[in-house]
Amino acid sequence: MDVQTLTPSDNGFVFGVPDIYGVPLCISVPKGVDNLWVVGKTAGYDPIAASSARVVPLGMVVGEAVGVAAAQAERLGVRPLDLVSDYELIDLIRTVLEQRGAYLPDITNREPVGPREHMSYDAYRLLLSRGLAVGGYDNEPRLDELVRAIDYIYLLSNVGTRFLAEHALGQTLLASFDVGQAPLSPELALSMTRAAVIELGMCPTEDCELDAGFLPSGFEPGLRLTRGEMYALAADIIQNAHLGRNSSSRGEGESAPSP
Repeated sequence: MDVQTLTPSDNGFVFGVPDIYGVPLCISVPKGVDNLWVVGKTAGYDPIAASSARVVPLGMVVGEAVGVAAAQAERLGVRPLDLVSDYELIDLIRTVLEQRGAYLPDITNREPVGPREHMSYDAYRLLLSRGLAVGGYDNEPRLDELVRAIDYIYLLSNVGTRFLAEHALGQTLLASFDVGQAPLSPELALSMTRAAVIELGMCPTEDCELDAGFLPSGFEPGLRLTRGEMYALAADIIQNAHLGRNSSSRGEGESAPSP
């Protein structure tokens, strides 16, 4: 899953290499429009999946599958949306494709790729889902590599933009912390985290003293923090922010959980 170069100053991004690609038929049927099938890069792919869905071979096989599905929908007199919602009809499409010579492995649960035994793996996967972490061609995100304080600021800035619709978070943190190339120490990490949760409205300004109790389970900071520990901090902010927003939307009188 790779994104080609976007500007003269970057070399593109390689999010990782899946064990196998699976494309559900429902991505070819848009919401709110009846009797329409969509193939190619404009189909309903997740933004990260689109980094691979853009390539020609995948577009070809999806085009063949959707062509068969459209023909069967017409023959059976069913709408596209009804067909892709019916498991028996989807099995029919798979059978027809196999009869045409298509290679369709059985649908089974598969182990995720990458360092899944690492304590920060779940945090890495969460950030990867919005393009904020990369695994490269070898699915190795280097979770034990030491990071800089500025790396955490940039990560929090993108967390604000891509997860929480808080576009000013990065500017606030950059204005508050002149860290240069300083390493990300536990003290700096807590200070930046405190500033972030205040800016996000997760913690009252006058009562926002964070300590190690805020840090995710298993967090054992040394003199410098690793990429995995940084990801775990960011993931904890994301999860607490979403919990707070969900709780506050339940009604007045129900307090949102604080970090």
